[in-house]
Amino acid sequence: MLEDDNEDWFLLNLEGEGTLALEIAFDDDKSDMGIALFDMDGADGPLWFEADPIAESTNLFTDYETIAVDLPGGQYLLRVKHRPLDLNFDLQYYTLYSSYYPN
Repeated sequence: MLEDDNEDWFLLNLEGEGTLALEIAFDDDKSDMGIALFDMDGADGPLWFEADPIAESTNLFTDYETIAVDLPGGQYLLRVKHRPLDLNFDLQYYTLYSSYYPN
């Protein structure tokens, strides 16, 4: 399930309670992208990736996507999803920015 060519996954280990801010920047002429955050510590069983994300970007057709959320410490998974707009273009470069502000 995690081998989707249109998804990248990142494991985040957060020490203690704080605010996590994530942003991706990309070329919106070639694709639309989205990011979603999943709680690994609250996962029930091996099908955690079928659960609803705890935070998700909602920008459409912009050249960036953002999430900012207050979280307890623990393990989280970030999914970056690529939705090509041009069927002849199957690779999207992006820059991922992350900041964590402990409380």
